Amino acid sequence: MPKKRKRHLKIALLVDPMGTSHTTPEEEIEDHKHVLTDMLGDKCRILRFYTPACPIFEPNTDMVLYDFGGLLPGSDDLLDSNARALVRFAQDNPNCLILVVSTMSPWFKIEEAMEDLGIKRLPNVVASPYRIELPDWFLEGIGE
Repeated sequence: MPKKRKRHLKIALLVDPMGTSHTTPEEEIEDHKHVLTDMLGDKCRILRFYTPACPIFEPNTDMVLYDFGGLLPGSDDLLDSNARALVRFAQDNPNCLILVVSTMSPWFKIEEAMEDLGIKRLPNVVASPYRIELPDWFLEGIGE
C-alpha cells in the first residue's frame, strides 16, 4: 500500500542542459510541466517544479523526472554521476518515484549504478522512455 501523498506534489525535473536539436532545455521543462499538469491536475491543486543545477534533490520530493539525451561526446561522466545520484536518492527515498523518460543510454547507466551499489531492484525507479506514464502505485498514493 503506497504512502498517502499530500495534494501539493514536489516534482524535480532533471533535463539535458543542452536540449535537443528541436527544443531548448527550457522548452523541454515547459513541455514536461504541461504533460504532468494535465495528468495530475485533477488529483493535485498545485504542482511545484524545480530544476536543480546538479542532481541534489530537496527532501520530501515526490517525483524526479529524468530526461537526459546523453548523446553528446563526453557526456558519459555526467550520465554516470546523474545515475549514481538518482539511485542513491531512490534508495534513501522509497516513496519518491524516479521516472526515467530518456532513451536507452540513461537507463543503462541507472542499471550500471544499481549493479555497482549491489542493488538488484528499486521498485520506485521506472523507465518510461517514449512518453510520461505514471505507475498506478504512485497515482493511488496521491491524497484526495
